Amino acid sequence: MSSEWPDAQISNIQKTLQNSWQIPYISLFARIFCDAFQLFDFHQEELEDALLSDNPNEIHPFLQELLISLLSGLIRLHVNSSNMFVMLSNILKRCDLNIISSTPSNIMSISDDSITTTDWHEMSIFEKVTVLRALCDARLNKADIDQVIENMPADSLRFEPFGEDSRGKKLWYFGDTRLYSESWNKSTETSTWECICRTLDEWNVFIENFRKSCSKKNSSIKDRQLLERLIALNADLPDIYSRKDRERHRRWTSYEPKRTSTRLEVKRQQRLEFEEITQEQKARHDKFLEFKRRQEETIAKEKERLERSERVKRREERADRIRRRTAVGSSQGVDGSEFSENSNTSSTLNDENLHPINTNDIHQKVLTLLRTNENSWPFLEPVTEELAPKYFTIIKNPIDLSMIQQKINNKVYVNNSTEFIQDIELMVANCEQYNGKRSILGRLANRLLLYFKDCWSECQPNTQHFDDDIDDLNRREHPVKKSTIFTRDKNNNTRTRKNYRQLAGLSDDEDDDEFEYTPMPSSKRVCYVNCSNL
Repeated sequence: MSSEWPDAQISNIQKTLQNSWQIPYISLFARIFCDAFQLFDFHQEELEDALLSDNPNEIHPFLQELLISLLSGLIRLHVNSSNMFVMLSNILKRCDLNIISSTPSNIMSISDDSITTTDWHEMSIFEKVTVLRALCDARLNKADIDQVIENMPADSLRFEPFGEDSRGKKLWYFGDTRLYSESWNKSTETSTWECICRTLDEWNVFIENFRKSCSKKNSSIKDRQLLERLIALNADLPDIYSRKDRERHRRWTSYEPKRTSTRLEVKRQQRLEFEEITQEQKARHDKFLEFKRRQEETIAKEKERLERSERVKRREERADRIRRRTAVGSSQGVDGSEFSENSNTSSTLNDENLHPINTNDIHQKVLTLLRTNENSWPFLEPVTEELAPKYFTIIKNPIDLSMIQQKINNKVYVNNSTEFIQDIELMVANCEQYNGKRSILGRLANRLLLYFKDCWSECQPNTQHFDDDIDDLNRREHPVKKSTIFTRDKNNNTRTRKNYRQLAGLSDDEDDDEFEYTPMPSSKRVCYVNCSNL
């Protein structure tokens, strides 16, 4: 409460709070549903004092604790001191309150259903009372309320007046240290609340005056019965006041460190934020491992399918050679085995000379080898933001093996090996840019690129026409260099290693300084390459 307020105004505000039915309503709500809604029990004076002591610069610790406990039952998100006001503003927009756009007035009354703002710091004391009561009602209106109260005693949910005198005035006692009276105005059809007992002395004076009124001859039975209940309650009031003072002192003493320093709260908030980040990272890591497992299963199934297809193809080729050897041997009477080998070789050479080189088939062979490599699992499918946050903000041209496969199907790479090689290199460069060259995925990308160089060399056709084109390309691209870029092995097969990019007409200014890659045995690699012809 601001110290600049006049004492008379403070007295009027305090009197209005004491005579409001909403203060005992909030206190009773917290007492009844303390365990069910994880609230805390408090006395009405504590709530009033906290409201009077609250200021726009720093919320009172009691009100902060009360707001957090009420908001936690209305939303699933974690509520703390840093986000409680944002959560409160969102909740109030959904409550049964009229938010009127006007400046707060000086009317000394508490509205039942209207406030002027959803910002706690800008609310008046009376609007804060209305908001706290509205949060209690909102919790009772949630869908799970039936499940919550089904195990609670019915008597704890039913509350009736303490008594009623002969004039129709109801007395309300909420188990605290205050006694309220409710008077019904027939002309306005409204009820008026008043706190008639606050201190132990006021209780004694009220009971004594009521006893005098009941000693008259014309006193009613209703008044005498009410007097008996008041006398019985008065005997327990000293203990109730003593217990209230102890609890109040203990609670408000615990607030002192929080009001003098926020260091512990800042540390607690930092710890909660760190735990949330750790949980988020763990969830993302689990998703990444699951993605890796699925991709490795896909690679294993693809390898098994290719091996099965290769076995079928070899059986068919062996059966075809036997049929041709038998047919030639029976017609010409020569040794079929020797003729078969020569005829098979010559027919293959003739086929290669008659038909032009289909680069699309070469690209498909290379891509099949890449897709079945153990290092290709991060590149089989497009990257998602779920596994790689802000990926599309960092990477402007994403690409993966499935997109390259789609381009091959659409014949984008026909007679255009340059674009094919550039897409493979772009895929590797994207991975290294996002994850880093020294990361696990960056190393996998580098291994896959080295494997691609070997595959590209292995899958080139072994024809003299192709070899001549390679020599011309070497002389045209590197007229000064004396070193041979493309060489032939003992079987006259064209071999490339570091300078595979010249094959597609690309520059290769940078030396390949990566670690050496040990290629797959030729027999196994040829097995996979041949399967793509099926």
